[in-house]
This record gives sequence, structure tokens and C-alpha cells, in this order.
Amino acid sequence: CCKLDLQGSDTDFWADFEYKLVDSIRNTMDRRTQFYEDEIRKLSENRLMPVWNFCNFFILK
Repeated sequence: CCKLDLQGSDTDFWADFEYKLVDSIRNTMDRRTQFYEDEIRKLSENRLMPVWNFCNFFILK
């Protein structure tokens, strides 16, 4: 969610809108990437456990 100033000029509005949109997309991608890295790390750390499954690890990686 982000707040936009509709009272400013058109160029300021679109520049602000573009900046916030790109920033939101970047933040979302960073969080998603971090989630997958954490999952891969957890699966990699558990590879010596008896229930570890290479297929799950391979699919995520």
C-alpha cells in the first residue's frame, strides 16, 4: 500500500507513481527471493536427516 499526492502537478504525480511502483515491485521480489533462499538453506541443512528428500530439494533449487 502506498500513498500518492493527487494535488501536485501531473509530472510530479507520474514520477512519484513510477518510483513507488518500482520500489514496491523490488521489495516484493526481494522478499520472495529471501523466502526461497531460506527454504533452500533449511532443506540443505536437513540433508542428513532420515526424512530428507532430494526431490523436494531439487525442485526448489
